[in-house]
Amino acid sequence: MQPIAKAAFEGAAKIAKSRLGLIGTLYGGMTRTAANAIQTASGGVAKWLSKDKDRIAGFITSISGHISNGIDNCSTFAGTMFDTFNESLERMRPKTEEAISNMLSGFATFAGSVGEVISGGFEIATGVAAQWAKDNSELIGAVFDDVQQIVNDVMNGIGKVFEDVGSDISAWWKADGQEVWESFCKMVGDLGTMFLKVFHSYIMPVWNTFTGILQSAWNNCIRPVFKKIGETLTKLWKQIIDPLWNNVLKPVLDKLIDYYSGNLKRVLEQLKKTFTNVFTAIKNAVQKFFTAIDNLIDFVTDVFKGDWKKAWEDIKKAFGNSFGALGDVAKGAFNLMIDCVNTVWAAIYSFVAGVANGFGGILQKIGQALGQDWGFTMPAEPTYIPHLAKGGLVKAPTLAMVGDNKGAAHDPEVVAPLSKLESMIGSKDPEIIRLLTKIAALLENEETVHNNIIYLDSEVIERKLVKVRKRKQRRYGGAVT
Repeated sequence: MQPIAKAAFEGAAKIAKSRLGLIGTLYGGMTRTAANAIQTASGGVAKWLSKDKDRIAGFITSISGHISNGIDNCSTFAGTMFDTFNESLERMRPKTEEAISNMLSGFATFAGSVGEVISGGFEIATGVAAQWAKDNSELIGAVFDDVQQIVNDVMNGIGKVFEDVGSDISAWWKADGQEVWESFCKMVGDLGTMFLKVFHSYIMPVWNTFTGILQSAWNNCIRPVFKKIGETLTKLWKQIIDPLWNNVLKPVLDKLIDYYSGNLKRVLEQLKKTFTNVFTAIKNAVQKFFTAIDNLIDFVTDVFKGDWKKAWEDIKKAFGNSFGALGDVAKGAFNLMIDCVNTVWAAIYSFVAGVANGFGGILQKIGQALGQDWGFTMPAEPTYIPHLAKGGLVKAPTLAMVGDNKGAAHDPEVVAPLSKLESMIGSKDPEIIRLLTKIAALLENEETVHNNIIYLDSEVIERKLVKVRKRKQRRYGGAVT
């Protein structure tokens, strides 16, 4: 150990001596360089301030005024936005509180369910792992011994490799490495001297010429053109663009936005209603499908029990629910297509009506000037495709969906002229004809009428007709048809 310690102290002393010399040289050079740089920079700043002090003061006054006005505008903008936002919060607070409550309730349910699943899974997994470790303890111990032996072999190999590499590096450095490194350092120094000569003799003259060309181009070409472009754009904005925007484009766009915002709201409400109906139909269909699955399971159970009567009832319920679910899905799909067509048609009609009413208003103004009435407007609402699931009276050519009444397969709908109902009813009794006429008159006076369509309930009409037939039978005798 004594030779190693002596060599280490001697090496540290040599390194410390060389290091102190390097630090002194670097510190002295940096100090002189910093002093010269500070003197040069301060002289340039002093000349600049002496030459442009009045312009700088004017710039400061102008810029500070603009910034002050901008900050005042920001204050006004922020105040208005916060007031508007607070008013909106006050209006929407009940709905927002309810929405937050519903969201947190959903999170709580989801978190509890996930927690139960994770904790239960953790308990099962840890139990299985503990039993596995107990059953295989001897084999696990042997594998641990093998792994440690592998690690020991790797560490021994790494130590041997680094020991050999270190010995080879030391031998190379003592034989040829020092001479090669010294030659490389001299070559780097020679390259540095060559670069300094090239920079001073070639690069700087080229740089001075290039900066002179750029200065001339800026003063004699680019700056005058840039100034002229600014003057032209300012004149174009003040005399053409700004008056066109304030007097023509802005009023027209404001009116268009105000007009179509209401139409867009109605279209979105219709879409919401349509998709709500579709999702409800899908939910009912899925519930019926799983009810059918439950009935099939009951059927299999009852077959194995030998209860054939109950098994037969289960299979009838199962297939009845399945077919009913398919019918609901089909009906929902047809109604969705009709609602989508109506929604798109409403949007198209709204646009066409807006354009037509605009032209009608222009013609009305021209006609008033000439003493004529040339104005016109389109109806506020278009004609939609109706659903006649409960029947109706149609008094004009009308596009409609028929046969979508629930149970139409065993209770078909009638689509025929009113005069044909006599033969369909199977009686020419004036009492029945009078009752039908009275029902139609009441519906025309009391029910909602849209586009010459009167909505009826076929089941109510059928019950009324049965009552009339039974009354006629009791009065005159005979079979009820």
